[in-house]
Parts: sequence; structure tokens; C-alpha cells
Amino acid sequence: AAVFTAPRRVRFQESEWAIPASRFPAAFAALRARVEDENVRVTFPLEVRRAAADDVWLSTAHGRDTVYIAAHRYHREEAGPYLLMVQRVLEPFAARPHWGKRHWLGRKELTSLYPRFEDFRTVREAVDPDGVLLTGYLRHLLL
Repeated sequence: AAVFTAPRRVRFQESEWAIPASRFPAAFAALRARVEDENVRVTFPLEVRRAAADDVWLSTAHGRDTVYIAAHRYHREEAGPYLLMVQRVLEPFAARPHWGKRHWLGRKELTSLYPRFEDFRTVREAVDPDGVLLTGYLRHLLL
């Protein structure tokens, strides 16, 4: 097997959202309209990709064919306002955050987005009852 890599010469911050494929046209139109209405300066193109549904409890594609929308901000630009705007525009479309990228959701929101979230929390509690593996960030997401 071969592995192909590409160097990352430009540093950036990123937020990525998983939208049910059936809702992608409306979600993308809403995001585009917001960017145009507010004359938002977009310095990186939006990245769009698609994945098939799966059955992994905390997968962003759990139970639904999914289209991903990723937004980027150059590392010297203030990323928060733009990435938060993207999040807020996509929230009504059942957008699930990429676990390793910027978002502002916590347990309450994640519970409503992931049908097996409480099952995951139950298993996590059973295997780590003392919270040894929890960081401050994971406590925010899971407790």
C-alpha cells in the first residue's frame, strides 16, 4: 500500500461541519447568502466532500449520507468570528462538528446531534469511572 502526503505550507485554523447529504443544497445556499449579505472576506475556499453513512456511534456520518463543509482562516487572521458564523448558519441543518477542528458546542448540543451519544457516555463512564482519561476539553464535551 502507498501513502500519499502533501506538505502544509500555509498555517490556518479550521472548522468542519457534517450535513445530511439531502440538506446540503439548502445549507450551502444559506451559508453563501450569509457570506454575500455580510460581505464576509473569505480568504480560503470552502472545502466540500461527501461520505457514505456508517454505524460508528460518534462518527459525523453516523446513520446518514453526509456532505462536509470546511471553512478555513489564515493563522494571522482572527478566525473565531468567521468560523462561529459558519457554525451558526449550519446549525439548523443538523450539522455535526468535526471532532478535531474548531467548534463551540458542548454536551447538550452534541446529545441532540448524535443518536448514540448517551450510549457512548455510559460506556465511557464504565471504563473510566474516575475520569483519568478526561481532559478539561473532554469534560466540556462529555460531562
